[in-house]
Amino acid sequence: MVKQFVIQLLITHLIFKQRFHTLGLASLFKILLWINEFLIRPDTSNIEIKLHINKKKRETMEKET
Repeated sequence: MVKQFVIQLLITHLIFKQRFHTLGLASLFKILLWINEFLIRPDTSNIEIKLHINKKKRETMEKET
């Protein structure tokens, strides 16, 4: 929920900045990618870690049987 608020705040700031300082579309896209990298990606990396742990558990269970 905090992440969503921060993202909305940053996007609002970027739109405001683009109106008055003509921030290029490419740099806007780069900033959005940066936001995605640092705010959204940790959630997906946690999921990847959990999937990896589950895979290891399955492999050890298969070896035991």
